[in-house]
Amino acid sequence: REQTVDLVLAMDNPALIMLLDNPERLFSGVPVVFCGINGYSPSLLRGRTGITGVFEDQDMAGTLRLAQRLQPGLKRVFAIHDYTETGLAVRRDMDSVLPQFSGQLDIEFSPEIPFTALEEMLHSLTSGTATLLIAYVTDPTGRVFSRAESTELISRASPVPVYAMHEMRLGHGILGGMLLDGRRHGARAAAIALDILRGAAPSDIPIEPSLSTPEFDWVQLQLFNLSLDSLSPGSQVINRPVSFWQ
Repeated sequence: REQTVDLVLAMDNPALIMLLDNPERLFSGVPVVFCGINGYSPSLLRGRTGITGVFEDQDMAGTLRLAQRLQPGLKRVFAIHDYTETGLAVRRDMDSVLPQFSGQLDIEFSPEIPFTALEEMLHSLTSGTATLLIAYVTDPTGRVFSRAESTELISRASPVPVYAMHEMRLGHGILGGMLLDGRRHGARAAAIALDILRGAAPSDIPIEPSLSTPEFDWVQLQLFNLSLDSLSPGSQVINRPVSFWQ
């Protein structure tokens, strides 16, 4: 209560919503920089001023197009999300890209079921299918997963390639995707915060989307017999064997 706060960093949807729900009680008049926000639209800010930041623009459409290129016979996508506030926001983002794939892909979303039941659904997936991991940190029983744990468990249960949109899942079983790097995302939010602390007005700093790059795991490409030649230019590949000369 006795502290003077110069700036608030709001990370993830619940933090920003808490500030928006309590404009007088929490940090009244203090500039806010947000990051890690899913399902962003200008209406989310309710006309409030003094707020700017970086939102998560997960390239779901780009990742689905990568899957179509790598799996020419792809007909069905099983998209996994939890039913937290963030998980539902990501689901809304996914809904907005579905029209682009109408008549091309049958996209099914995971129901709100315990993880053990989700594993059974994954086991039943067949060829011509891909798994898209969009958000998963908890199940209806209250079981909580780290991103690494949920990625490893889902990838292990899925007999078909798993794609995602977060770089921190790479190396834990996903094949790849258009991946958002949380370190770059956070660094950009920090740069905006420093600009404001140096005197810039939040209203003069546009709210901006995150950037994604195509990244893949060589181990998973080999597992599903997929060629590096099918990757788009500029793709990054981890776990590629290093030759003697390299």
